[in-house]
Amino acid sequence: MTQASAPIITSASVEVFFTSALRLLNQLLGAVLHFGWRGRSTRLKRILSRAERSVECLLFLKAVSLYGPLPRKRTTPRIAPRGFRRTSGRGRLFFRSARIRAKRASALERVIALIIALLDPERAVRHFLKRLANGLSFTRLVTTTPPSEILAGGAIQCANAPDTS
Repeated sequence: MTQASAPIITSASVEVFFTSALRLLNQLLGAVLHFGWRGRSTRLKRILSRAERSVECLLFLKAVSLYGPLPRKRTTPRIAPRGFRRTSGRGRLFFRSARIRAKRASALERVIALIIALLDPERAVRHFLKRLANGLSFTRLVTTTPPSEILAGGAIQCANAPDTS
């Protein structure tokens, strides 16, 4: 008898996170409008960057809640083919692939873009669902130098070849 796996996160908890994020973004919008911040200060840039990262993470959580329980994956890493090695990444830029951030925009435009992304999350959620369906893998193949026996064997064969000129 198998037990049905529970979802990683429920839709109700995601909605609670969304309302909390909207409240914080509204407060940030009010501060930007009240004080007339343009986005030149380092502290404001850091706050906006953290808010953008949080919104991206929330949209990913929404995609995970819609995706349901994740399928079991192989725990053993695949062996890399000859001449390659397998490296693992941290996935730093994974959340940025949803393209929510307003680049080179004022602080007001950046906050409004985040609020719009939270109010209309279908595009970003669809992007993350597509990535989840393909399987999240932060490993990649990197070429390596061929083994020295192969290089030495080729040089010996060239040296032993008769001169046909």
